Amino acid sequence: MKTTIKTIFVILFFLTPFYSSAQKTTDQIQTEWLKAVNSAAALDEFYNNNSGLLINGKFALVDELSEALKVFIKDQGNIKDYELLETHQLRDGQKLVLGKYSTATNKVFYSVIGWKQLGDWTKEFEVIYEHKPVANETDDVATAGRQAWEDHANEHRPDLIIENVNAQNGMYFNRGRLSHGDEIIEAYGYMNNENYRIKLESLSGTRVNENIFFDIGTYQVGGKGLYLLIWTKEGDDWKILLDFNF
Repeated sequence: MKTTIKTIFVILFFLTPFYSSAQKTTDQIQTEWLKAVNSAAALDEFYNNNSGLLINGKFALVDELSEALKVFIKDQGNIKDYELLETHQLRDGQKLVLGKYSTATNKVFYSVIGWKQLGDWTKEFEVIYEHKPVANETDDVATAGRQAWEDHANEHRPDLIIENVNAQNGMYFNRGRLSHGDEIIEAYGYMNNENYRIKLESLSGTRVNENIFFDIGTYQVGGKGLYLLIWTKEGDDWKILLDFNF
């Protein structure tokens, strides 16, 4: 009996590194995703039940993803390559990755992927917008709006976020649920707790084009998490088009 137990232990000891190394990285999965998208292959393995995609202003839930990407490839041609620019991670199994795609039509598209590990890594959310250079690309155009969001949240007034900070077609995407307008007030109901306090800190701002700005940062509510705010320009003001967080 002792010999058998010892033998099993030795086998498990040597197999553990093998199984650990077999876990695919997000870089490997992204390479496989590119091949699948360009060949119009099935994409189910790259997503989970809570996944969503915002691509050039159109939102697709998990059952609409494949069709939305087929339309993108039809319009823009195959994606020639992907370049990872930044990775932001606070916890195991969750991260936000900024990168860019180049297409066969010689266009560049900026992307933020919200990766989540559920066994294998999957894309819980991705936003893709065409990049068109503008002056002052490094300016944080969302400073005032971000502070207003934080102030209204700490006043326990999610209604004022919708009224003053969100875009007319603003969205909140969380755990597979997409909310608009007054639905967001309900989804932000946790802000009504009198003890609720939040602090936002931007880590990275990317001016994608004249009207779109990607804002990646942290929120502090007891613990710390990652947020992605997509800002759009309405008149002279920057408003939140979409809020996503881990």
